[in-house]
Amino acid sequence: MRSAEVSLMGEYEVYILPEMTKVESRCENGRTIFKTGDILGYRAFLLK
Repeated sequence: MRSAEVSLMGEYEVYILPEMTKVESRCENGRTIFKTGDILGYRAFLLK
């Protein structure tokens, strides 16, 4: 799957699990926005 943009209510730091790699994200109007990157299979994210 190609990269998708995700927008969630709240302001978070975003990490890829289990490596705890920080994902570049931005906050706008009380929402956190980040791109998933290309995914083959699945990927778990932690919002902190």
